[in-house]
Amino acid sequence: MHYVLRATEMRPKPAYRGNSKSYGRVALVDDTVGSVHMGLGLCALRAGGEVDTHLHSLEESFYVLEGELLYRVLEPRPSEERLFPGHDGIVEPEVPHEVEALGPVRFFVEFLRQARPQD
Repeated sequence: MHYVLRATEMRPKPAYRGNSKSYGRVALVDDTVGSVHMGLGLCALRAGGEVDTHLHSLEESFYVLEGELLYRVLEPRPSEERLFPGHDGIVEPEVPHEVEALGPVRFFVEFLRQARPQD
């Protein structure tokens, strides 16, 4: 299978309504384009935007492209990190975390196994 998404088509749309503020995401790689194992999304938060506390049943990685992001882990040991362009990280499964934009932010999020459909 061959799949190409053009940069002009990469416009994040509102996501996680009710659990986020000023957050958008566009799926770059997922089951809709034939991927069976991984998911990759381009995410955006406007200044003051946030994604509420949540966790995943799978490993998540991220890479900050632009802007400044405040990343909080709530368990097992609470911590907070300021992330800038070029910072990346991995979130272990079942670890509650949240993010807040300290200005406009764009970042990639990758799941090493695809998340279940939202329905």
